[in-house]
Amino acid sequence: MQRLVLADLPEDNLVTMLARAYGLREELREVFFPWFGELAERFGIDLKFVEDKEMLAKQEEQGEVRLLVE
Repeated sequence: MQRLVLADLPEDNLVTMLARAYGLREELREVFFPWFGELAERFGIDLKFVEDKEMLAKQEEQGEVRLLVE
């Protein structure tokens, strides 16, 4: 995430939104990520796996996810 050039990313894109949020000051991130979690939940997306480092590593090994942020 830190190596991305935000200007090169498409404007209307979830990854772009997350990359920009990653660069925000800590206080804003503390507000944004819980809100994003609630929004994802409304659409049936379970983000709990992000908090489980062991499960996330296993999913990356299996090719199910690609880790961009540690």
